[in-house]
Amino acid sequence: MNKIQTIGALADKWRAKILRAAVLAGLIYTGFFIYFTASSITPNTDNKTFNITSLVERIAGVKDYEMLTSTFRDYASEEEIATLEEKNRQHLQVFLEDGWTVVESEPHDPALMALDPALLAERETELRQQLETTRVSEESIQNAADIALNAQEHRTRMAAIESIGHRRYSEGGEYLMTIFETSSDASERSKALGFVYLDSLNSTEADWAIGQLYNTQVTTDLSKQIANKLLLAGMVENNGDRSFIPSLMERIPEQSQLAIEELLAYTRDRNLID
Repeated sequence: MNKIQTIGALADKWRAKILRAAVLAGLIYTGFFIYFTASSITPNTDNKTFNITSLVERIAGVKDYEMLTSTFRDYASEEEIATLEEKNRQHLQVFLEDGWTVVESEPHDPALMALDPALLAERETELRQQLETTRVSEESIQNAADIALNAQEHRTRMAAIESIGHRRYSEGGEYLMTIFETSSDASERSKALGFVYLDSLNSTEADWAIGQLYNTQVTTDLSKQIANKLLLAGMVENNGDRSFIPSLMERIPEQSQLAIEELLAYTRDRNLID
């Protein structure tokens, strides 16, 4: 066997070892997870009933039990996949032979999954939990914005703002700006403002931010937050070159100019910028 063949054989050997170790770790984890959580899935543990749909969703966020092995399917051979599937069946069979019963859960509530604001009246807590534990979809972002403005509890409104803000970049920008303009709570306005993405001082979002500096309903603290966002956006856009600052100063009111000067002085004093 030549050197190249030897290296190839060693690579195959270690690949098989790593895959077996990963499979074993996954099975052990699943076993312990079932052991420690099965009793909490349904209250009637005397009858040894557990909800396989709920369990799989807790582990992988999917309903299809076989999708638990999707990562291995991408890299394993057909034989290795068959072996893993057989181990999964054997693993589940242990619980069935011990007297447990597999049951299917009720289907998800489409209205709750869609963050329907109509549920606010009686199911606000469930909506908040949904917002806190899942990523808001593109189809539901309008509903999340409605919740941010109309929920009774501050915690729910904040959860809705965060769910919109965690969308990539400016996807939720218009909703966040509306929340900032509409909300009467300073902390919620600040949270929404923090998520507004400014990629350029010439963007629509930057124009909006500058416009808010002239709004008498915007507090001093929020004005400082806006001014700081504008300065940071300009620094990033210009790769640290501060030549844009004079033109920015011309676009904002005097109070905001002072806020930017204070921030620049603060960073210079601490040697954060030249």
